[in-house]
Amino acid sequence: MAPKRKSPLNERLVTAMLSVQFHSLGREGQIGRPPTLVSPDLAPLPLDEALDIVRAKGTEDFQREVMWTVLRGSPHPPFREPFRGRHLRYPPPVRFYCETLKFDLAVFDERRSQYRSDARLFAAAIVSYALERLDVFAALQAVIVKREEGSLFASELLQEALGGPVEDFLGFLHDMEKVPRPGEDTLTQQKRCARSLRNFEEEVGVSLETYVGEFADTVAFMETWNAREKPGRLELGAQAPRVYPAFTVALQDPKTLTTSVTSTSLVRADDLQPLLVAMDPRSWDGLSTWFREVKYVKKRSKDRGTPHKPKQLREVVDIHSRGGQTDMGFFENLLWVEFKVGRDKEGRADKGWATLDFSLAESVRSRLLWDERPGGLLVNSGWTKLRCISPGLWRLTARKVLRFSDRTPQSGGNTPFDFGQTLNLLAPSVLSSWLESDIYSTGRQA
Repeated sequence: MAPKRKSPLNERLVTAMLSVQFHSLGREGQIGRPPTLVSPDLAPLPLDEALDIVRAKGTEDFQREVMWTVLRGSPHPPFREPFRGRHLRYPPPVRFYCETLKFDLAVFDERRSQYRSDARLFAAAIVSYALERLDVFAALQAVIVKREEGSLFASELLQEALGGPVEDFLGFLHDMEKVPRPGEDTLTQQKRCARSLRNFEEEVGVSLETYVGEFADTVAFMETWNAREKPGRLELGAQAPRVYPAFTVALQDPKTLTTSVTSTSLVRADDLQPLLVAMDPRSWDGLSTWFREVKYVKKRSKDRGTPHKPKQLREVVDIHSRGGQTDMGFFENLLWVEFKVGRDKEGRADKGWATLDFSLAESVRSRLLWDERPGGLLVNSGWTKLRCISPGLWRLTARKVLRFSDRTPQSGGNTPFDFGQTLNLLAPSVLSSWLESDIYSTGRQA
């Protein structure tokens, strides 16, 4: 008998978000074919129906998150092309959704075009720093600090995200120590920072240039949202850390159907501790409606583990139905979890780092509709990394890799008509929604 299910939040809204993710993924061609024959209770809703549900039933925060998802899934304006009328390239349901929420899509597209152009300069400066071409970095720094009104560099939101004017942020990079400190390793602060920037691409799944461009879109979106007739809160929770809209990359291997999703956001917070509380695996069931139960498994040996030693965690994850009326099933798993925290040597609360790693120890049992059996997952691993960019500013990146077992292996291949691969075919949108929900909830939970 399955564990007793907790009372979920509005599953209709969860289904709507999953459907929006499904229709918004694949802008850069990473995602393959959609599932064709799936249970009506699992099939994504049409985009217009999903947006209508969010508009009617969603909170203002939820409406904003959904709007960001559909807008970032559309191609950005052509470089240096006139923006007049370009917003008509957005699908009609998206334009109607923005209109009903008093979001000026034409203004957003104008800002998006300008900020994308400015972002190319900023990205070039960051890339030159990562390559340790400090002469090029200094030249671009001089150009960027001469910002003009209406540019990305004059944006108050960008300055808020960076913790001050853009020239101060670039100066912070420029003024890093160029000689090793006594008693430390041979790497200078500057070289360590450059190395971190080079590692950045592997962690977030895109190039520095792409990420900076996406963040420029984020600034354009938040400014346009805040300028509405009835501005919504920019904070994702009162008195909470500021979590900026996330950027997500979803990839799926067409042969194995293994899905990898990476979601990244910037977080501004004065204190590291609330972020650590939100990252704690014991908080997972409070971050989203996916988790029915999460708890550490007690060890029989005397070694009860430490924060730097893997522990075993039991999770029970629900499968959401299309309308929330059907109990679609669940997965019960045991995970190996390791949570590491690094404190600032000076004891500063606005610095530090944390890493949470997890991997599948055992897929205990699962059920999808009528099909209940032992196992059900072949791959379930990932990590969450919190890294300090500058005092009070962190990058929060989460990655999850997942592959469900084929529940009908005799059906003849991984095709859109294979019921046994339904969950794998829906995994990119499901994982994207899952990780973004966790990231946005970090601000609320903290």
